[in-house]
Parts: sequence; structure tokens; C-alpha cells
Amino acid sequence: MKQKFIWLAASFATVFVTQGCGSKSDKRNAETSGAQISANFDPVNCEGDAFISYNSDLKLEDISGCEVIRGNLYVHYNVGMSDFSGLALLKQVEGDFSILNNEELSSLKGLDKLERVGGDFSISRNPTLPSLEGLANLTSIGNDLFIDGNNQLADVAQLGTLTEIGGSLLIYRSRALSEIKGLGSIQSVQDLVLIENKDLASVELTSLNTIAGDLRIKDNNNLPNVDFLKTVGSIGGSLELTGNIGMTGFIEGGAISSIGGRLDIRDNLNLTSLNGLGGAVGDLAEIVISGNQDLTQVSLAGLTSSAGSVFVSTNDKLVSLDLKGIQTIGGDLDISVNTLLTTADFSALTEVTGQMSIGQNPVLTGTTGFTALTRVGALIIQENPQITALTGLENLATVAGDLKLLLNENLNSIAGLAGVTGEVGGDLEVNGSANLTSIAALSGVTSTKGYVYIVTTGVTSLDGLQNLTGVGTDLELSFNLSLADISQLSNLTTIPGNLKLMGNDADNGGSSLASLSGLNAVTSIGGYLQFVNLEVLTSLSDLAALDSVGGFFELNDNDSLATITDLNLSTVGGEFRVMQNGCLDPATVDTFSAGVTVNSNVRINTDNGLALPCT
Repeated sequence: MKQKFIWLAASFATVFVTQGCGSKSDKRNAETSGAQISANFDPVNCEGDAFISYNSDLKLEDISGCEVIRGNLYVHYNVGMSDFSGLALLKQVEGDFSILNNEELSSLKGLDKLERVGGDFSISRNPTLPSLEGLANLTSIGNDLFIDGNNQLADVAQLGTLTEIGGSLLIYRSRALSEIKGLGSIQSVQDLVLIENKDLASVELTSLNTIAGDLRIKDNNNLPNVDFLKTVGSIGGSLELTGNIGMTGFIEGGAISSIGGRLDIRDNLNLTSLNGLGGAVGDLAEIVISGNQDLTQVSLAGLTSSAGSVFVSTNDKLVSLDLKGIQTIGGDLDISVNTLLTTADFSALTEVTGQMSIGQNPVLTGTTGFTALTRVGALIIQENPQITALTGLENLATVAGDLKLLLNENLNSIAGLAGVTGEVGGDLEVNGSANLTSIAALSGVTSTKGYVYIVTTGVTSLDGLQNLTGVGTDLELSFNLSLADISQLSNLTTIPGNLKLMGNDADNGGSSLASLSGLNAVTSIGGYLQFVNLEVLTSLSDLAALDSVGGFFELNDNDSLATITDLNLSTVGGEFRVMQNGCLDPATVDTFSAGVTVNSNVRINTDNGLALPCT
């Protein structure tokens, strides 16, 4: 997209002409005083840049004999100027022609013979200009046509003879503009940009077939559709359709076959259909379809890849998502907060380079649309209450980053992950699925670069982690009420981060873990060790090989724990905390702690042993 801002600091009569923004930052910053421009202009030969302003020496009558201005023409900040009657002979401006901030300009009459502007033609912030009357003979603009902020401009029909715009067509903030007619002979433009034209309800571009750059249609509240694109076959850059709250349809009877950049469809609150995009084929830089509250279906089956990310989110009425032709996604894939989404078809997708996230889709029942997927940068499946199984992911072999299954309350099977092998390149977390009784499908995982959390599940054992030889940081097993067997962790020798085992208190189900068998080979813990509410654990003998804990050491509220003397612990890097273990003799704890090098406080609570004698 190109944006232009033409600004005059009156006290210095300084003109800034700036083009380009964002990814197309081709900026010109011509900074010359009006007096200098005027001094450089030769009114006899009509050569140089002519600057006409309320405080410039050069006036319209001084160039009234010019048929061709061989340079730029700036008409800025004139007081009392109502038209261009002094330029009756002017046929061509070889450079840019800028008409800016002329407060009393009410007509372009006087430009009736103007046929060509060789550079940019800019008509901006002329508050009393109602039409473009006076441009009836204009046939060619060498670069951009830029119309911005003319509050009373009601139509542009007077451009009916214009056959060529060599650059972009940009119409911004024209509050009274209700229709765009008169540009029916234009066949191609670089960028087409319509932004914040609040009353715009109709656009006619009947011959337009090519947009070489970007298409941006943004914040035009009364524009009902983009049917004016029905003759456009290709868009070389990005297609952005955002914030058009009155838009209900896309294109009826047309088909855009290719888009070279991004596809961005956002916050069009009443948009129900993307008809006209279904035939688009090839590659995209990125796809964003978000915040379209009435959109019910997305079908982009002809697309084969996205170099960047694909985001489909917060489309409240979206039921069906069809991208079955897409094979690779170079960034992230995010399908989230789509209230009615039941189907997501990505059946040709083999790889997501970034993170694949499926989250907060309350009626989505599964992952069956991903049958070809073999590799992801990360996989996050979160808060999808109707997903019960991960069927469809059976071909997934590599997770280069995080693998997280979070708060999927009815998930009861992860058998679809049985193909995942080797190292998980980030964190491994299964959390908040109380109906999940087995993680056996994770048996191909040999290590993680991040933590391993198994939290608030229904698993009875850690079958599935028997081949785990290393974790990158923490190991946490918490609030798994039925977990009784962790012997499958027997290949672990060190835990670089924290070791946390936590059960519920007795009133909320307690804990089933009576043995720490599986941790027998662990010799060091780099972070803290924390065992809390392990109601039926009686002994720490399975930690006999443990020599050091880098952080704090905490045993808290383990009601059946009767001894800690079977530990051979030599050093604790943080606090030593042993509290509220009802069957643990305080004297034994004192004796044990005295033999451990503790690099912080020793906190032994008097509530230890309150349940003695224990049987």
C-alpha cells in the first residue's frame, strides 16, 4: 500500500512529499521552501517546479500561458482561491500535480484542457470541493491518483475520460462520497486502496482486471460487497478486507484466481460469504480470517501453501473451514474461538513450520481433518470441550517444539499421537482432562527439551513414558487422583529443573500414589523438590540414589509418610521444609536435616508427627 501525506509548514513554506509505508517503504522526502521552488521555476518556458500558495511569489496568473509544465505543480494553502480559471491553457504536468488544503476551492474549472499528469495526481483536504468538475479531458496519470479528506466531495464521475493510472488508485476519508463512477476504462492499477469512506455504497470499475500490488478495502461502513472486483483475475500483492461493518457479501459472479501476498479478512461484522475467493489457487504469504461475526463458511480449497501463518479466529457463526488443498504452512496455524465450528478440513496439510493451535472451539468434536500431517513446529490443543479423541493425527511423527493438551475436559483418548517419536523439542504437557485414563500413545517420545507436566488427568500409570530418558527442565505430576504407578520413569537419572508431585487434599480425593518406584535412578534435581498431599505415600526409599537438590526441598501434608531416613541426600540449595506430615517423627526429621548441607533456612513444622502412632 502507498500512503501519501503532503504537508506545508506555513512559516517556512516547506513542502514535504512522502510516499511509501510499511513493506513498501519507498520514501521520497523532498524538502524545499516554496520561495526556492518558485525561484527555480521559469514561467516563460514553463520549466521547473511551480509552487503556488498564499505566501508564495508565484501565482496562477504567472503560469497562465503554460500548456505544459515541465516539472511539478503544487497548489497548496491558498486563501480566496475558488477555481483554476487562470490555467485555461494547461494540457500537461510532466511531474506531480498536488492540490492541497485550499480552504475555499469549490471547483476545478480552469483545468478543462488538462489531459495528462506524468507523476502523481493528488487532491487532498480541500474542505469545500464538491466534485471533480473541470477534469473532463484528463486521460492519463503516470503514477498514483490520490484523493483524501475532501469532506464535501460527493462523486468522481468527472474522471470518465481517464483511461490510464500508471500507479495506484487511493481514495481515503472522503466522507460525502457515496459512489465511485467514471473510472470504468481503467484496466489495471498498482494498488487499489479505499479507506474510511463512510458513505461509500457503490463502486464501478467495470474494466479492471489486474491489481499488480495490494488491494485494501478498510472501514467503509456502507459498502455492501466488493462486486466491483468481479472482473479482476489476479492480485499481485495482498488482499485486505477489514472493518467494513456494512458488508454482507464478497463477490457474486466473479473469481479471483491468484493472490500474491497476504489474505486478510477481519472485523467485517456482517459478512456472510467469501464467494469469489473459492477459485483462488497457489501460494499465499499469510491468511487471516478473524472477527467476522456472521461468516458461516470458508472454502479456499484451491490454495496449496502459505509462506506465513494461517489464523482463523473469533468468527462466531463459522461452521465449516475448508482449506483441503493447502499442503504446507510456513508459519503458525491458529484455529481458535470459533463458537460454531464443527469441521476443519486440512486433509492435504503435511507440515506446519510454526505452532499449530486449536483452541476454544466449543463444538468442534475432533481433529479428523489433519490426516496427512507429519510435522509441526509445536502442537497446542486447548479448551475444546467436545473433542474426545485425537483421531486424524496418526501420521504426525515430529513435534519440534511444545506438545500441549490443555483443559480439553472430555478428552478420553490420545491414541492419535502414537506416531510421535524421538524428542519433543519443547514442553510436553497433558493437563485438565480428567477422563483421560491413558497416555500410552506417547511411548515413542524419548526426551523433551522443556518440561513434562501430567496434571489433572485420570491416568492410573505413566505407561507411555517408559522410553523417556531425559527432560529438559521440570517434571510435574499433580492432581492425578488415580495415578498409582510411576515406575515407567525408570530411565530418568537427572531432572535439570524441578520435581513436583502433588495430590489433592483428603477432602477432594487425595492421592493414589503409594510408591515412588520409577525415580530410583535419579541422582540429582537441579531445581526444587516438592511433595505435597501424597496421602498414601509411606516411604522415600525409592529416592535413595538422590544426592542433591538445587532449590528448596519440601515435604508437606503427606499424611502417611513415616520416615525420611532412607534418603541419602547430601545438599539442598534452598530452604529445607518438612511440615504437617502427621506420621513423621519430628526427632527423626531433626536428625536427618542435621546431616544435610542446607544453603538456606531449615523449616521443620511442629505439626509433623501429630498423628503418631500410625499403623
